[in-house]
Amino acid sequence: MKRILSVLLALCLLVPMAASAEVIGRLNQEIATRTGPGTHYTEPGAFLGRGAEVRVISKVYDANVDIWWVQVEFRDGYDMIRAYTGSWRMNVNLDYVPEERRLEDCYLTQDADAFAGPGINYLLWNDTVHSGTKATLYAVENGYGQIECWNMHKQDTWRVWVDLDCLSCGSKYAGVGSSLYQPGMPEYYKYLPAVPYGGITPTCGNRNSIMWVQQCLRSLGYGKLAVDGNWGNQTASAVREFKLDYGFGSDGYQVSYDAVCKMLDMFYKRDLPLRYLEHYLPE
Repeated sequence: MKRILSVLLALCLLVPMAASAEVIGRLNQEIATRTGPGTHYTEPGAFLGRGAEVRVISKVYDANVDIWWVQVEFRDGYDMIRAYTGSWRMNVNLDYVPEERRLEDCYLTQDADAFAGPGINYLLWNDTVHSGTKATLYAVENGYGQIECWNMHKQDTWRVWVDLDCLSCGSKYAGVGSSLYQPGMPEYYKYLPAVPYGGITPTCGNRNSIMWVQQCLRSLGYGKLAVDGNWGNQTASAVREFKLDYGFGSDGYQVSYDAVCKMLDMFYKRDLPLRYLEHYLPE
């Protein structure tokens, strides 16, 4: 009996642990926050305490002081909040956290409510972003864009989320919810997902688009991925492997339009059931 238990224990130690569906950081101190990745951004305040867990969404390197800032998500009372804090405030493996990308410059075409995340279930800041304000867009999610601009009330820089309809470049990213198929394309291209400008990433693309990528990679043999819309370690590893196989680079946190088309091409050429992708297509 002891011999059997020893064998079972050895087998358990040889089996790799499944990657988490999302990156979680455990705080080693109270979390002081900024609306952007640096001390020159608006300061919302301090939240939570040692031992609390937060979802880690993205990272930004600050070369001036040689540190990584991370964007985190947590609940404060009834509100959800996304804010930035120093990575040293938590225990987290930054290798699995995607680095942010600047998308483009734009401006506000109308006054917009400023939220602490991509939706009305996130904290609504007291200040409004006024029409004509110049901004830089960093992420798109759920019909909202994360912008960086000047906070007239606080007289400093901040990052907030606003409705895409309020941005001069918003229509370009509205394609997150529309079909990319056009007449003249191969018939099976009707199974293309919604791909926002800049590609599908953890913070730029809707849940269905991410699930489409996961289902495609799973069917193509890039691991037994959970098709759940969470861009975790396994998804990043599968994306990286696919891109390396077909010459699209080695970043595991971005799938370009061309890479999406290649996925669908390979899916079709291997005669895999296209119906597997139907549930994740734009309406």
